[in-house]
Amino acid sequence: MTDHNYEASNLPSGPEIYCYSSAIYFNRNIYFFGGYVHGLCRTTSLKFDLDRNKWIGLTPLPEPDQSCHSIIVNRNILISGLRNRHLLHYSIDNNSFTVMPHKFAADKRKILINVGKLYLIECDDGHIYESYYIDEYGSDLSGELAWRVIGKSIINISPLQVYYTYNKGAIYIATDLDQRYYKFDLNLKKLTRL
Repeated sequence: MTDHNYEASNLPSGPEIYCYSSAIYFNRNIYFFGGYVHGLCRTTSLKFDLDRNKWIGLTPLPEPDQSCHSIIVNRNILISGLRNRHLLHYSIDNNSFTVMPHKFAADKRKILINVGKLYLIECDDGHIYESYYIDEYGSDLSGELAWRVIGKSIINISPLQVYYTYNKGAIYIATDLDQRYYKFDLNLKKLTRL
């Protein structure tokens, strides 16, 4: 978004979207999934087209959810949520969802990370998972996206916003509600608080 100057007065007013864990940017669009509005989880899926300065409705989520976290994998978006135990695969090209079969903990926020392998960290004393089929993921959905538990999460709060960066074999994570920083060493498969 550095090639345009956007002022709040020039942006069209958007729909009510609360309790998003993250928005995801891809190909001049910002994608939003789920939400929590007036006490109810939503199936809302939207994108904001930066070139047209316009909100566009997408196919709704298969089930309502809030605090969805998403990452880009090839030309697809992988989405986790708070209430649902599975992951969703969203095809940008087809505007459609596929439910990925793996079962994670319900009612735990899940942080997704893509650094050449996929990682999923469950908050609130959950587990840390690693996917070992990332190269086969994205265009072929005939096989299950395989995950294995590689550790225990020490993130004890459910953050609304999560930021991460990769540097020298480690993923550094910042969370908003507890304002804490974590380091996940990919060689040791260990998450520590900084």
